[in-house]
Amino acid sequence: MVIPLLVVGFSRIRTHYRSLGARLRASPGEPLDERTNTMLVLVGGIHKGVLQALQFAEMQRRWVRHGIDVELEIAIDPYRDLNRAIIELIESIDARWEQDRMIVVIPEFVVHHWWGHLLHNQTSLFLKARLLFKENIAVVSIPYHV
Repeated sequence: MVIPLLVVGFSRIRTHYRSLGARLRASPGEPLDERTNTMLVLVGGIHKGVLQALQFAEMQRRWVRHGIDVELEIAIDPYRDLNRAIIELIESIDARWEQDRMIVVIPEFVVHHWWGHLLHNQTSLFLKARLLFKENIAVVSIPYHV
């Protein structure tokens, strides 16, 4: 009874990998999508980690847009539900442009003790999990080692 189940399970896994490979395969000379990139840097306050994330976003912005100024948008939630406010902001920005790829830059500080990770960056972990399944959105973590 176990062997037929294993055969069926492995057969489905093989089918999954073949199907995924076919969808990911790129033909030689295949054109790239004509997309622009929007950088969204999440800032809760000014600290060294945020400055490092802004420096990263500035480098990417110049690469893509050749020097166009950065637009500042502020998302405030009176109940300090940052994830909800950020998700709403991302969705509103995403709705503006059809062929746009959004890059969400999250500054995170890294502490040197394992238990410190339990105390910090929980909001960013939850946000990354929520954004993982949204199409055309990439999340970049910029670590700052304290």
